Amino acid sequence: MKFVILEEKEFDHFALVHPQFSFYQYSSWGKLKEVNGWKAHFVGYKDKDTLVAASMILEKETPIHRKMFYAPRGFLIDYKNKKL
Repeated sequence: MKFVILEEKEFDHFALVHPQFSFYQYSSWGKLKEVNGWKAHFVGYKDKDTLVAASMILEKETPIHRKMFYAPRGFLIDYKNKKL
């Protein structure tokens, strides 16, 4: 298994069929947040070539020049799978 950076379309495809999906975990939410200075990153975890977990991570610089990161509504993952 390996941690990977995802393309926006690959993330959206995974998110839309995931049972824990929320509109907060869709790339269009990340685009909406850009108006307020956030930047979206799409990451995932692959087992061989199969995506098994993913998240959109939003990034914003704070007034004290530090970066803050936020995963809207958490990760899209099977929390019952102990290996993940």
